[in-house]
Amino acid sequence: MEVKFLCPVCLNVEYKEEGGIFECDFCGTQLVSSGIGSEESYNATKPFIDSLKLKPEYNEKLYNARIALSQTPEEREKRLQEAHQRRAEREALEREARYGKQAQGEVHCPYCNSTQIQLVRRKWSLLAGFATNKVDRVCVNCKKKF
Repeated sequence: MEVKFLCPVCLNVEYKEEGGIFECDFCGTQLVSSGIGSEESYNATKPFIDSLKLKPEYNEKLYNARIALSQTPEEREKRLQEAHQRRAEREALEREARYGKQAQGEVHCPYCNSTQIQLVRRKWSLLAGFATNKVDRVCVNCKKKF
């Protein structure tokens, strides 16, 4: 599980796997584990950040420089793309968990959820009364047409 690591100098937040020693990408200081999961909101992390601001190694100038750098259009676009990617991955996992094989694009029976489907040509149409090119899907497992 990923945990929020914070830099005690510039308060940079990074998400890493627990159990390692990591350095801040911005200032190179050793990161401190917050023990808070990456899925937790900012409000859960705020007391930990406030406690780091009271420590003597906190440098407000470095913090302001990091914030100013993160406000550039390129950095905002990068964060936005990362957020969209995380959201798409999360939605794909939710779809797969909810629908199973259907989420992977496989055809399945809506009645028994079997993937053993056979295509059967229609011989004639009820409305026109003559041959047609349409096909029905028939489940091999439960023999239902759909």
